[in-house]
Amino acid sequence: MQRHNGASLLEVLVAIGVFATVAITSFLLLTSELQFLPSSRSALQAVELAEEGLEASRAIRDLEWSALATGTHGLVFTNSACGFQATSDTMDGFTRQLTVTERSTNERSVESTVRWTGMLGRAQSFTLTTTLSNWRNLIPRRLFGNWQNPQTLGTIDLGPGNQGRSIAVRDGYVYMAASAENESRSDFFVIDATSGTHPIMRGSINTGPGLVSIALNGAFAYVANDAGTAQLQTINIANVGAPAFINSFRLGSNTEEGTAVAASGTIVYAATEKDAGPEFFVVNVANPTAPTVLGSLKIGETVNDIILRGNFAYLATASSTCEFLIVDLSDAPNPRIRACANLPGTNAALSVYVNDQDNRAYVVRKLSTGTNTPELAIFDISNPPTSILLGTLEFSADIRSVFAADSLAFLGTSLSNQEFQIYDVTTPATPTPYGGLNFPQVANDLAFENNVIYVAVRSNDALRIITSQ
Repeated sequence: MQRHNGASLLEVLVAIGVFATVAITSFLLLTSELQFLPSSRSALQAVELAEEGLEASRAIRDLEWSALATGTHGLVFTNSACGFQATSDTMDGFTRQLTVTERSTNERSVESTVRWTGMLGRAQSFTLTTTLSNWRNLIPRRLFGNWQNPQTLGTIDLGPGNQGRSIAVRDGYVYMAASAENESRSDFFVIDATSGTHPIMRGSINTGPGLVSIALNGAFAYVANDAGTAQLQTINIANVGAPAFINSFRLGSNTEEGTAVAASGTIVYAATEKDAGPEFFVVNVANPTAPTVLGSLKIGETVNDIILRGNFAYLATASSTCEFLIVDLSDAPNPRIRACANLPGTNAALSVYVNDQDNRAYVVRKLSTGTNTPELAIFDISNPPTSILLGTLEFSADIRSVFAADSLAFLGTSLSNQEFQIYDVTTPATPTPYGGLNFPQVANDLAFENNVIYVAVRSNDALRIITSQ
């Protein structure tokens, strides 16, 4: 019995020793883990700050390549925009530095390094690196020659009392929508401009009171009419020498005149002046002889122009609070407004153009005599629902139409001594005069093909064909 009791006491002592060892080890491990948590959290914050540095650098590059300057920089954020400042920036005990180095003419390396003090005063750092390219220079150029001194190749006369309102070009043939003092005269014209110096009238027809907008789609031209009960018309242009009127179509119960038209595939997007009902319509033209309305949208004001890009329509309107609208077309029967830009002043937007080369939208407006009421506004539409205003231009006349390519913007204006204007928009915040020409009358619309600008002019001499020197 005594031997049995002695063995039990020894077992108890061994158990206590084992328990103590386990407890001490567990305590040490738990203490180590608790000490590691702040260090791990700091490392995650450093990763996020380094990633933010690279994203900000991409945004700076997209705004302007020259702003992505070589050297060491910190970041500053103002009004949802970002820029470089000093040589670093600090927040919550972290210091971030962006180092930009030149790799080639159109490539720069960006290194985003975040430094902080870790446990026991140890210096810690984390770095991410990427290469950014000047994508604008990598995209094929559309303009050639000297556009500072543009030249007129040729012109054509539409006859007394007739004026060019809208213009489209395809394969050297110009299609012009016009209006005349006498409604019995032709208002749709097909012009062979394959020889820019000697344009030839190939065909014309009269569609009614006059046309204000034109869109080409395959063998058909769709036009916006000045008639309140036949706003959309279809013209067969398969035979350029004999364009044939197909039909007139009323846009729902709308009673206002047609103002704008755009086409893509079997869908035509048409708009009107301000109406009690919708002003924007989605029309199915799979059968051009029997169009049907798929959907519509109430804008609340006159829509003066429509440009299509991807799943979006970009609208210039007469609204004093939403001059520039972006409409989502991904669900054709149910178009919806995704963005609205309210520009200073109440002057109506007359036209819009989207340049695929730099993802910018150019919106032009009627003249306003007030201050800070720009006639040109340039937007970054890389993310259409959150377009960003990049710059504006105060002008001394109406700007009625716009086209942009490479680093230039071409403006059709009502300025009496230089209706055709060219601006350098390399830096969109400060557009600068670049070139221009004097026309007999207002430049109403512009179209572009193969380094040639075609201008619809408010005069008998309605077509002007312009190129570089």
